[in-house]
Order: sequence, then structure tokens, then C-alpha cells
Amino acid sequence: MGGGWFNRELKILVLFLTLISFSNLIFGNNTFALFMPTLSASVDQANLQVNGNQVINSTDKTTEIPLNLTVNTNNKTGYTATLNSETDETALVNNDSTTNAKINSISSAGPLGDFSNNTWGYKFGASTSYAPIPALSTPAQILQTAGKTNGNESNQLSIGMKLSDNLESGRYTNKLVFSIITNNYNRIAIMTEGPDFNTKLKSLGAFEHFKKSSTPPATTANAKNIEDEDSDYEIKLWLDPTDKTAYYYAEPEKVYLNTDSSKMFYDMRNFTILNLPNFDTSKVTNMQYMFSDMTKLTTLDLSNFDTSKVTDMKYMFNEMYSLTSLNLSSFNTSNVTDMSCMFAHMFRLTSLNLSNFNTSNVTNMGWVFAFNGSEKIYVNNDFNTSKLTNFSNMFKESKKLRGGNGSYLADPSTADKTWLRVDRPGVHGYFTRKP
Repeated sequence: MGGGWFNRELKILVLFLTLISFSNLIFGNNTFALFMPTLSASVDQANLQVNGNQVINSTDKTTEIPLNLTVNTNNKTGYTATLNSETDETALVNNDSTTNAKINSISSAGPLGDFSNNTWGYKFGASTSYAPIPALSTPAQILQTAGKTNGNESNQLSIGMKLSDNLESGRYTNKLVFSIITNNYNRIAIMTEGPDFNTKLKSLGAFEHFKKSSTPPATTANAKNIEDEDSDYEIKLWLDPTDKTAYYYAEPEKVYLNTDSSKMFYDMRNFTILNLPNFDTSKVTNMQYMFSDMTKLTTLDLSNFDTSKVTDMKYMFNEMYSLTSLNLSSFNTSNVTDMSCMFAHMFRLTSLNLSNFNTSNVTNMGWVFAFNGSEKIYVNNDFNTSKLTNFSNMFKESKKLRGGNGSYLADPSTADKTWLRVDRPGVHGYFTRKP
């Protein structure tokens, strides 16, 4: 007596997986540190076979087949992966069928339990929703990354299908194509870390100016390399004793400062003017001591500074004795946690405009305005001190400073964080609301 699925004609579903991967090549005239992206990719099951009879005899007549897509690339901007069928035919097709039997792609996204009979789809990662099979003419982007992989990166996909008893026996096939390509990468010049830059700049000897040169040095014998190991271009630094200028040169107009740009110009005591229009600071997280102890500097142009990623600004302008004004209108301090001694010992300042400062993440403001010559500190609102834990000696010896309503302390060092407010009737503070 028959009747079991063993007596049915075999229904086999075969899915061939093809993988195409290639890198965007990067070419340039300068072969220094030429970055060549590498990319490798694989799928753990190149030929998936499903016994349709087993699926039909299961409780819910569905199946999920997991597979892994593994990618390895050193490309700094990551990769993009797309998926499509080999042609615009998205069904699993029974080529021996006289009735054109197919297992069609689902028509809209949804969970496996909502599939119509004799349909299939795919899902990526932890998603619970399956998507229709994409055609050759409309490939689906399944993944886009933004950085190099940490060794082999494994990504899970699943093929899902629902079958019914009326499925014609035979062999159903199609081919899915994975395409993996490295994302476009624009070569950039990246400065060495701040302390290393400082050491190399000081080693040039006596100089009074710092500028970008439009041409490389005539001889490289005495030039120093000041690029980061991840830079795609050389950055040369040298001294021209005739005009007492330290010049730097990089092929691109823009030079990205290192994430660690601490102490870049620390203790450079011969500068009187410093303009940095070609520096891009958008990647910098550490600016501690960046201009500290530049005791003769009278002009500092930071109008192009992007500080949106900076977390550490401690001692940034400490002991800039000769600076009389400081324009910080470009500063974004929303991620800064340490402002200790940031404006300490700036004797010749008469005022500070901090109206764009966001202090919501600052924990340390110890000595932030100590020994500062300012008479007014302008803000838009009270400082956010919700995370502030160190506020010792914030206004120590800043005896010229007055709040907008005239408030001050005989001993400014005793001011606690309640003084980081706009001074107004009934509320003491050392700040003045910006007009």
C-alpha cells in the first residue's frame, strides 16, 4: 500500500550561485604610498539543492536555506554588494516542463509564512522579511560598508520558499549572481600625529613663519616627511633660511590633520602670525595643547576649523600671552569632554565670544579661564553643566572679569559651576548674554 512521499516523482530545486568581485583601481602620477585596494569574496554553497518532496511533506510546506557571503578587503571606504538573477527571469524554472512550470518569485516583501504557494524569495542578515528575487535589470543592493574589513567578514543570507502538492515534478533551476565591488576611494594627504609634527618642525631650527608651498622642495636632502602612514601622498617639510619660513608641500591642495593633532604647534615661541587655510580638521579628535605656549603669537586664524569630532581641547590655547582676540565662531564643541585650562594664562585677551559653545558632554573645566585677562565672556545661554565633575579654579586670578549684570567674586577661584551662567537680576554668573 503506497501513498507516502517516497512514491512521488522527485521534485528537485537547484540554485546556482555565482560571485563576481572586483576592485576600483586607483591611479595617479605620484607613486608614493599608492593605495591598491584588494578584495576577495566567496559563498559557502555555490550549488544549493532542495528536495522538494521533503518540503511539501513538512508541516507548513516551507523551507529556509542559509548561506554565508564572506568578504575580505583592505579598501578604506569599504564595499558594496548587490544581488540579482542571471537574467530577468526570477523564477525557478522547470525546463523540461511542457506547461512552463515555475516557482515564481514573491511579488512583495513579507515573512515566510505569508508566501503564496510555489514561490520563493531571499532575506539578508537578521531581517524577518523576505524580499522578491531581483532581476538582472534591477539588481538589489544588499550591503554597503564604509571601511575595510577586519579579516574575513561573514554575512548571512537565507533563501526561503513555499511549495504545494500541485507542483509539477522535475528539476527547477535558476542562478543568483552576487556582485561585490570596492567603493570609490579618493586619495588624500594625512598629516603625521601632532607630537611627531612638533618634533620635526622644531628640528628645522630658527624660523618665524609657516606656509604651504606651491612647489616641492628643490632638494629633498634636508626635507622631512611629515605624512601619516595611512596618507596616500607624501608631505614634505623644510626650512628656507632666506625668509625664515618653514614650508610644507603636498600634491593635493587640502591636507587632513591627524586624528591626534595634539601639541602640533606647542611651544613654538617665534611665531607671530599663524594661518592654516589648507588644513582640514574634520577627522581630528584630539586638539589638546595644540597652540599652547605660543607666547609671541598675535594673530591666529581658525575660521576653517571643523571641530565636530574633537573630544579633547585641554590646554589648547594655554599661555598664549600675546593674543588679543580669538575667533571661535567655527567651533563645534558638542563632543568635547575636556576643556581644562583651555583659555588659561591668556593675559591680553579683553573678551571671549563662546556663543556657539555646546558644553553638554564636558566633564572637566578645571582652570578653564584661570589667569585670563578677559573682561567679558559672551554666550547665548547658560553653560550645560550636567556632566561637569571637575570645576576647580575655573576663574582663578581672572580679576577683570565681570558678569553682564556686574557680578563677580573677590576671590574668583572660589566660583563653582553655578557661575557658568548668564549674569542677570537674581542669578549670578560670570557670563554676558551676546547682544
